Amino acid sequence: MIQLARKGAVVASASLALCLAAAACSSSSSPSSSTTPTSSSTASASSPAVSISVTQFDKTFSAMSALKPLAATGKGNVAVILPDTVTSARYVQFDAPYLTQALTAAGLTSSQFTVQNAQGSDATELSDAQTAITKGASVLVMDPLDAGVGAQIETYAASHGAKVIDYDRLTLGGSRQYYVSFNNVVVGQTIGQGFVACATDWKVTKPNVLVMKGDPTDNNATLFAQGYDGVLASHFTDKSYTLVSPRTRTSTPSSPRTTTTPRRSSTTCRARASSPRPSRSPARTRPRSACRTSWPATSAAPPTSRSTSRRRPPRRWPSTCGPARPRRAPW
Repeated sequence: MIQLARKGAVVASASLALCLAAAACSSSSSPSSSTTPTSSSTASASSPAVSISVTQFDKTFSAMSALKPLAATGKGNVAVILPDTVTSARYVQFDAPYLTQALTAAGLTSSQFTVQNAQGSDATELSDAQTAITKGASVLVMDPLDAGVGAQIETYAASHGAKVIDYDRLTLGGSRQYYVSFNNVVVGQTIGQGFVACATDWKVTKPNVLVMKGDPTDNNATLFAQGYDGVLASHFTDKSYTLVSPRTRTSTPSSPRTTTTPRRSSTTCRARASSPRPSRSPARTRPRSACRTSWPATSAAPPTSRSTSRRRPPRRWPSTCGPARPRRAPW
């Protein structure tokens, strides 16, 4: 984590150094100037000379103060657009605060730059870029979600005279002025070496390895694959690792089980209907005469017609109807 933070600070500082250089160059060039080598060299000659090395960049951002004269000659604002907050925690924990700190150390005020996040939406990233350019951004530092939206943003920026720096991820087929990122092949090599170390420490012999290389339109995924493929290739060659294809199935999936209950045959139903019913136990046998409801002599006679009263005789067996039914245990 510490090494990642240090490298993130270096990448942020380097990208912002290029950002300020692009802003200074755009300010020194008049709108009507041509794009010939003579006019561009003249424009760069009018900007203050700043000598700085990438080895000077660190987490303290002390080297960024050397860029203040260059920042003072720039025009417009700087807009930073990060891709999301889900795929990696670094965009919130490192990139956003480091970029803010570096821009401040270079002499820019909070009104001269913005650091936004597209929250994983292509439409939001494109809208943020268009809004930033409309509000006067002359330089965009952009980490595109994919090559499609990156190319759209760069085309829009070029048509409005804004410079674009691809930050962390290259826009394939784009028209950026600069590209600043990690050494992503080395990152891939580190991933492969970490896998080999884990398999060795866990004493996994002849592991089956499934390699998933990510989206081919993501240039970082392609560079990562170059790194870990180089580490794992020797293990696949000597058969110590087995490469498993994602399209190869080791077993045929069984048919889904049905939960429907099979219907009973008509023969079974007839057999049940013809079988004699078990006789009642003697304890539950009640004489028909004893089960008749008896009314007290002092009371009125029971109703004989449903039209005169809707009261029905009680359905419970009277106490004169033999032994009571045994109660069921509560458990």
